[in-house]
Amino acid sequence: MPGDAAQAQAMAERTSRELGPIGILVNNAAVMAKGDLADFDYT
Repeated sequence: MPGDAAQAQAMAERTSRELGPIGILVNNAAVMAKGDLADFDYT
């Protein structure tokens, strides 16, 4: 589902205005891999 760029920009501007500049941005998107932890390839 595509986002609304103008709405995201407005949110960032309002956040900066009300709380100060954004110092860090965390992308909390996840990838889910099912299986046993012992078999997981960490490379």
